[in-house]
Amino acid sequence: MPSLNLQLKDIPDEGLDLTRGIALSDLGLRGEEFTIQAPLDLTVQLLRVGKQARAQGSIYGSVFYECVRCLGKFEHRSNIAFTVLFQESEQDSQQHSNDTSQEVKETVQIERFSMVNGQLELGDMLREQLILMAPMNPLCTPDCLGLCQVCRSNRNVKKCGCQEMGMASPFSTLRQLINTHDSTINKPSL
Repeated sequence: MPSLNLQLKDIPDEGLDLTRGIALSDLGLRGEEFTIQAPLDLTVQLLRVGKQARAQGSIYGSVFYECVRCLGKFEHRSNIAFTVLFQESEQDSQQHSNDTSQEVKETVQIERFSMVNGQLELGDMLREQLILMAPMNPLCTPDCLGLCQVCRSNRNVKKCGCQEMGMASPFSTLRQLINTHDSTINKPSL
């Protein structure tokens, strides 16, 4: 599989279109946050503008997450669109500060990535895009019932019949004291 690193000088004036499959290992991911069963589809168009490069494209495919409630695996079809700008790192840009006539002028929405000595690290950018699109609390369905607190069975699959363990209120002891106190006051004296 070709590398995800490119040199700025290797991008022709008319641009470069890349289409390929990417695995988590291509991006330095070990599958802790999510897994994939087949390579994700990557399409990206690279355009060189002076000492900068613009990358626009998408990552598409099935990503598998673990539900935070029932711990079951579920599939999510992802289509992540991105537009990023690669520019020389701070040290290199100081050396080229006189050559700003062809800088790319963009809005704030475009993310910026550094390149060192004209090398674009597409893998780093793609890894960041995948991690940022991952949900913080992945749910298999919005109404997932989760695991039974008693027997740990998946309540989406079967009803276990266990007695629900309610959350004890921090004031339940106080309520018992008040009820006990009220019952002793209301007792008729003999």
